[in-house]
Amino acid sequence: MTRDPRVDLVFSHNLARYVATGVDPNDAQRLIVLIERWEDWCRLWSEEAARHEALAEEAADKGRALTAAEAYVRAAIYYHYGKQTCSSFMPASSASSWSVLSFSCRVGSVAAGGYSGGGEWGRRRHERHAPAR
Repeated sequence: MTRDPRVDLVFSHNLARYVATGVDPNDAQRLIVLIERWEDWCRLWSEEAARHEALAEEAADKGRALTAAEAYVRAAIYYHYGKQTCSSFMPASSASSWSVLSFSCRVGSVAAGGYSGGGEWGRRRHERHAPAR
């Protein structure tokens, strides 16, 4: 089967953006190889997101809140990029949108409830950048 040129075009224009915003470069390379048809874009990004969701849940079960939060964020990013270009496949895109929202809520709850130092970094950063008195 011949590769869909739209897939290659989107990756060529956005690969740096994907990696800069949190897509693991190894996952990106795997997706470039796997996604041959435009119709598979949303499904394959969502499958990769689900893999990171499973990693997040496993980390949360082991009490590794920071690792879980990072994996939930990555899953949300992957769902976002999966739905980004598949408006013509509304059922998949709609499910993907709900997944992004769901993971955003989970990240907040895992980071706030499970990581005791969660707010400390923000306070220190604020103090560091506050005007001198």
